[in-house]
Parts: sequence; structure tokens; C-alpha cells
Amino acid sequence: MKDKVRLAMVVGILATLLVAPGLFPAPAGAPAPAEPASLPEPGPAEAPPAACCPHEHEAPAGPVKTAYLTFDDGPSEVTLDILDILGDFGVPATFFVCGNHWDFGRNAYRRMLDEGHAIGNHSYTHNLTRIYASAAAFWADFDRLQHLLEEATGDRPPIMRFPGGSNNRFARRELMDELLAGLEERGIRYFDWNVCSGDSAVLGQDPEVIIRRVLDGVRGLDEAVILFHDSYSRATTVTALPVILEALLADGFAFRTLGPDSTGVQFPR
Repeated sequence: MKDKVRLAMVVGILATLLVAPGLFPAPAGAPAPAEPASLPEPGPAEAPPAACCPHEHEAPAGPVKTAYLTFDDGPSEVTLDILDILGDFGVPATFFVCGNHWDFGRNAYRRMLDEGHAIGNHSYTHNLTRIYASAAAFWADFDRLQHLLEEATGDRPPIMRFPGGSNNRFARRELMDELLAGLEERGIRYFDWNVCSGDSAVLGQDPEVIIRRVLDGVRGLDEAVILFHDSYSRATTVTALPVILEALLADGFAFRTLGPDSTGVQFPR
């Protein structure tokens, strides 16, 4: 039943998009960071089993364009739906996760890795005011999540994304310079994005807006690092995702995960 409902929603959105003008205009300037300031409380559900997905998805013949799907602020119930969709399409993603020490969270972290995805540190609390108060506050929060992820999965991620991005308004320039130097000393690579889905701009963002933002944003890019969110309030991201994946595959994109050796995207300093 759930699959039928999802299919109906996808077909409806596709029908709307096919008659909408200006679906693929030239991209505007670089998107501004848009992330929620706090992380909702975790829920009790557990992740269902799913088939393993590969680290790459073959694109049609021709010049290869790469899409890095990234999801911030999970895990949540939304994360489980996203994992199901990624499994259906056989494409990988990178999850920049926050702290969830319950069985739900630990199971979700393991499921991400078991199904071929990558995990990065996105802070334990996602409390921007607190973690950017000082370098000591940042590293205490960061290390708390690294410890939890090592407990849950056996590994500490070598990648991360700053809450709000690396040029957010909460971190003073001097503090960010100090944090970047600390990441380099620890051998951890950070990633920003060059395509913003807009799914966190308003609560319950219209799926059509999410779809348009992504498809407009990737136009002309050979390497797209796409920002989504998978916290509890981002259910419309689930609705938009299958349409986006179908369009990106048809446009010749291959999908990969971010890692310490990825070129990726970092905002100008």
C-alpha cells in the first residue's frame, strides 16, 4: 500500500512538471546555506532490512557526470524511507548524521553502512549557538558523536559537514579558521554543497519546489553535491526524491559517495 501511494504521488508530480514552463533554466548564483538550528528528538522505530546497494550506479553512455546525494540532520523515520528509495534505485548517498544514542539511531547508522552508503559527522546536537561558542565547545560536541559512531559501527568517520556550512553566520571567522586547522590535523575532510534542495527553507516544503531547485541547480554541472535533509520534519523530501533520481539518471548522472579523497565542494574562504 505504501508503495502504491508513493507511486501515485510521484506520477502526479511528474505530470505537473512536464507541463510546467522553465523547468531547466540557467543556474543562479551559489545557494546560501539553509539548515535548521536544532535537531528534533529521536523516535522509537527500528529500520527494516533492505538489499545492499552498490557504491556506484551506471549512467548512460557519454560524458560521465557525478551526483553526490547528501542528507543532513538524521537519523529519523524519514531516513528509513530515504534508505528504502535509495535501495529501490540502487544508488548510494552520504549521510551527515547527528547524535541519536537510542537503539533506533544505532541501527540506522549501521544500516546506512551495510547498504553501501557513507556517514559523516554533522555534530552531536546541531545546536549552532552552543557548538560555535568556542573551539572547545565544538570539539566536545564533535568528539561525542565520533565516539557514538565508533561504538555503533566500529569506525570514526573521516569526513564531516559543519552545521550551517563552513561559512555560517554563527561561527566567527577566527573560530572557523581554528576549526579548519584542527580538522586538517585530525585528517578529517569537510564538505559543503553546490546544489541546495531548499527542503529545509520552510516546514513541509512543497515537493515540486524541491524538485525544481535540484534540477535547476545541477544544470551545467559535471559534479553536483546536493544538499537534502532527513530530519523528522522533512517528509516531503521523501516525496520528491524518486522524481529527482529518475531525472538525474535520465540526464546521465552517476552516483557516488563522498570520502576523504573526494574533491567535493568547499565554500570559498
